[in-house]
Amino acid sequence: MDESDEAAFVHLRLWGIVPDGADEEDLIVSGQLEDEETIAEEDADEMASGEAKPPWTYTNAVKARVLAEIEQESLRRLIRRLIHRHGFSFRRPSRTVLSTVELEQEQAEYARTTGAAIRAAYSRECTFNTDETAVYSADEPGTIIAEKGSKKSAKVRGRSRTSRASVLLTVSAAGRKLPPLIIFCGVRGAQVAEECKRYNSGVRATVQKNAWMDATVWNDEFVEGIWANYISAEHPSGLALYVDSLKCHVSAESRDHLSEWGTEMVPLPKNTTSVLQPLDVRIMGPFKKKMCALSLDYEIQLLALNRNVSLRDRLKLLKNTPAQKQREVLVGRVTKAWSLISDNCVLRAWEKQDCNKSIQLVD
Repeated sequence: MDESDEAAFVHLRLWGIVPDGADEEDLIVSGQLEDEETIAEEDADEMASGEAKPPWTYTNAVKARVLAEIEQESLRRLIRRLIHRHGFSFRRPSRTVLSTVELEQEQAEYARTTGAAIRAAYSRECTFNTDETAVYSADEPGTIIAEKGSKKSAKVRGRSRTSRASVLLTVSAAGRKLPPLIIFCGVRGAQVAEECKRYNSGVRATVQKNAWMDATVWNDEFVEGIWANYISAEHPSGLALYVDSLKCHVSAESRDHLSEWGTEMVPLPKNTTSVLQPLDVRIMGPFKKKMCALSLDYEIQLLALNRNVSLRDRLKLLKNTPAQKQREVLVGRVTKAWSLISDNCVLRAWEKQDCNKSIQLVD
């Protein structure tokens, strides 16, 4: 048992559960319940000054609930320690249409057929995978810190503003990373769209009404933009591009656009990207962790400034950051996080995906 738990139990020994109506003061005097001397000195001082509520004024229901919560927390800590001690870990559950066995069979079959054919036709430098994921410029907190004893409920004034954007990442089986494509919420030709044109060459940005991928963004910004720029600069002989089953990825129009640039589109079977798509297998997770770390670092640095201003006001300034500034910060954050993904991380993702077993990892 942790020291904090022991201290809590010492304080709660006075809260013995007795039949309703019993006089707990008499029980303390008779020795059936422990004396207040067993409670920490500071708790006794609080009680004497009237700042703390005397234990015998609480109902049995309150005492039982508090004791149950402490016991549950102690049990959770014990379970966590036992799980880690015996080599297990916590994982976030996810929904899937296929069972683990079916996914493994699909992975093996795909590697034996399509994967083998792609390996035979294209080199590692010419085999790519691309996919989108959601990113956020400001995470909404699930909890807040309030003053002890405050009876005010937690309320947020004003309308909820979405801070979500999408980022398209592209990697090769040789460890190459192409510039990311960030999709903000906006309308083409409007202010946000014009603002996107001013970002540096390390990233490409565009707009879509829902900040997600559609046929226009895919063909104009990725195929005719990032993909075309890479091919024009590198002059590869032939390319293969693994894509998931998103409609704009696998449409006939997309296939035609890619073939014009000497690229074979390789669609992945539905519901299998968790084992067959390198970006989902081992890259998106580290990328999002780095995004979270950079976001936290930015907020801490921002709050450390202007210490002459109250913390409340600094938090309000952070919350009310202008949308344009949020987009600029997000662009820098995506660029930095993507640069922190190592070539070896990309190579290991392709190795785990199992369609390119011939890849040799770098030390």
